[in-house]
Amino acid sequence: MFLLLANGGHGAALRAGLDAARGETLLLLDSDRQISLEAFATHWAHLHDQGLDALLGIRAPRHDPPLRLVITRIMRALIRLRFGRSPKDGGVPYKLIQRAIWKEMAPHIRSDAAIPSVLLAILLLNNPRASVEEVRVEHRARTSGRSVLRWRRLWNLCREATRDILSLPPRIDP
Repeated sequence: MFLLLANGGHGAALRAGLDAARGETLLLLDSDRQISLEAFATHWAHLHDQGLDALLGIRAPRHDPPLRLVITRIMRALIRLRFGRSPKDGGVPYKLIQRAIWKEMAPHIRSDAAIPSVLLAILLLNNPRASVEEVRVEHRARTSGRSVLRWRRLWNLCREATRDILSLPPRIDP
């Protein structure tokens, strides 16, 4: 059964999808097709063989314009300052996670968050009970289309992302 909702934006759509997911393991992936899935089977096997809660992808080498790289560095610094540990790739465009860990982390993420996927990565990395590894994923240069983030939209996203990061609890107690 699907529930039709008013357009709440990217964050609300992502949360609704994660909440409705039925599989035990979930793949979250940026939709711009810049992340190669060639290593997916290896990642899947590693996640399950090691009994991990999540694998977080690190783009390498990274093929993004300089402005995006600067924004990522600033975001990582803010996360490190607030939590002590930051994802090695601030945008975390690839996540393979157990649905059970999503259910545990979801209540700590605002329902109107603009970047719930990044917030999930922050919570996972800073939760001593979660078993998480960061793995390299191949990042390809954009071959078609254009980024939809223009200056004004980018500014708004940065402002909302900062609000989201600061809204997270500094730690989750067992």
